[in-house]
Amino acid sequence: MVMIRKKVESELNRRTSSVTEEDVRQTVGRAGDFDTFIDRAPALLVDFAARARLFFEMLLDYASGAYTDLPWRTVATLTATVMYLLTPIDIIPDFIFFFGLLDDAALLYAAMRLIKVDLIEYCKFKGYDTDYFF
Repeated sequence: MVMIRKKVESELNRRTSSVTEEDVRQTVGRAGDFDTFIDRAPALLVDFAARARLFFEMLLDYASGAYTDLPWRTVATLTATVMYLLTPIDIIPDFIFFFGLLDDAALLYAAMRLIKVDLIEYCKFKGYDTDYFF
């Protein structure tokens, strides 16, 4: 598991460093793909799905202008994370039931650690209970 964590953190850093505004627009445009991805998540990963939805919602609100009080690094991390979640070619392929989501979950949790303060502020902005996500 440590090897997977290190690989996904390295991948997140690599992807985050190259995110552009066009990547944000394209990622936000994939709402249907995102919903399909979340619907495929096993019931055991309810927390994973909720956190992933929070990432996508925050990205949507940024792109629409509803919530723009974010540093670019946070926007890039959100975008890179959602892009990774939607990419079928991962460190562990998604088609391998349950285990295929391990790298996705590890990446999501790594991203949450990086942007936790901004996620908490967003939850407050939306009126969400932060205890639910953290």
